[in-house]
Amino acid sequence: MLAIAACCCLILLPCRCVGIGISGDDKLGSAAMVTPAGDVTMVEDKSTTTTPSFSSLLPDGARRIILDLGANLDPIRPTDDDSSLDVHVLAFEPVLSLHSRAYKHPRVHMIPAAVSSTTGLRVFRTYNNNALSSSLSEVRKGMKDGEDYWNTDVERGDGQRSLVPSLSLSLVLTELQNSGLEVSLIKTDIQGADFETIRSAGEGIRAVGWLVTEVAVDNVRSYQNVENDLCRDWVPYMTKMRYKLELLVCHTQMASCGSKDDGTSWQTNTLECCRRNMMDHAVPTSGTRECDVIWSRVDPKAPDVLPPSPPLRKEKWIKRFVDRIIAAKGH
Repeated sequence: MLAIAACCCLILLPCRCVGIGISGDDKLGSAAMVTPAGDVTMVEDKSTTTTPSFSSLLPDGARRIILDLGANLDPIRPTDDDSSLDVHVLAFEPVLSLHSRAYKHPRVHMIPAAVSSTTGLRVFRTYNNNALSSSLSEVRKGMKDGEDYWNTDVERGDGQRSLVPSLSLSLVLTELQNSGLEVSLIKTDIQGADFETIRSAGEGIRAVGWLVTEVAVDNVRSYQNVENDLCRDWVPYMTKMRYKLELLVCHTQMASCGSKDDGTSWQTNTLECCRRNMMDHAVPTSGTRECDVIWSRVDPKAPDVLPPSPPLRKEKWIKRFVDRIIAAKGH
C-alpha cells in the first residue's frame, strides 16, 4: 500500500495531518472515507500536530480581509490609498496552473484550495477556457445546442476530474475571527456551489457586512444536484439571515416587475419580483443563466445604515458596486 499524507497545514490552517492510504488497485484505505459523490473525508492522525494559520500569510498591520472564493485569473484587488493598507485579499483557487498567471498584487494572497461546505478532498471537474467554469459539481445534461460550448470540448479538458483540498467556509471564518481579523466582503464565483457554501456557515456569516454571490436565475440550471437559484434558494435564506439585495447585475437584464422598467425593481420589490419570476419559470430547464447579486447585512437597530464599504478598486462589477450603492447612499 502507498500511503499519502494529505495535510491541511499545506494550506496554512491549524490542523492535524491526515493520512489517505491507497492500495495497488487504487482503492482508498481505511484512513479515509469516500462519499457517494466520490469526495474524500479526511481522517485525523493525532500523531502529528501543526498550528499555522492564515495570519502566517499576513503582515502585522493586516486587519480587514476580503475573501475571494473562485478567483481564477482575476482576483479582487484592494485600493492602494493610505486608509486601506490594512486590507488584504485571500483568493482561493484550486486550479494550480492558474496561480502563476493570475493578477499579482502585494496584498492579494492566492491559496491553492477550494472553499465549500465541507473540509476534505473533493472531486473537482474542469470546464471552459482557463478552467473558468470548473466546479465541484457535474454539468447538467440536456442543454440546448450552443449553450454547452463551455463544457463539451474534450481536447480542452472539459470534464477532467482531479482531487483538490477543500476548506469549509465555517472553518475559514472561525480561524480568521480567532486571529482578530475582520472579513469585510465575501465574493463567490464557485460554479453552483455558492449557495450551499454560504448556507453552511450558518450564523457565522453575520460577521460579514457585504457578499457578492453568483446565482442562477429563471430556474435555469447548469450543474447537477445543486441549489443556487436566486428566488428559490437565495432570497428566502438571505431574508431569514437579515441581508438585503442591493444590486442585481446580469449579462441580460432580468424582466422588470415594478411599476416602471427603471432597472431598480428587483432591489425595491425583491419578494414580489421573485413571486412573479417563479410563476413565469415554474419548470426547471438546463442551460446557463447567471447573475451577480450584491447583499448588504441589515442591522436590526439601524436598518437604513449600510455596513462600512470594503475598499475596492473601481473596475468591472466593482465599479458598479461602489458607484451605484455606496455613493448613491452617501457612504
